[in-house]
Amino acid sequence: MDEFYNILKEGKSRATYNKASKYISAILKLNNGSSLVEKILIDLKNSDYQKCSALFDEINKAIKN
Repeated sequence: MDEFYNILKEGKSRATYNKASKYISAILKLNNGSSLVEKILIDLKNSDYQKCSALFDEINKAIKN
C-alpha cells in the first residue's frame, strides 16, 4: 500500500494515476485485498485527492479488470 501512496506523490496527472491504479489491481489479488482497497478509497475521499476524478476513474478501471 505504501508504494501506491508513493506513486501519487509524483504529481497529479492521469499517467501517475494510471501507474498507481496498477497497484490497486495487485492489492485486490491479496487475501484481504478488497478490504484494503476499500480502506484506500476511504483515505483518498478524505484527503486532498477527493476532487481528483481522474484518479477515481483510473482506480475504478483497475477494480473492474
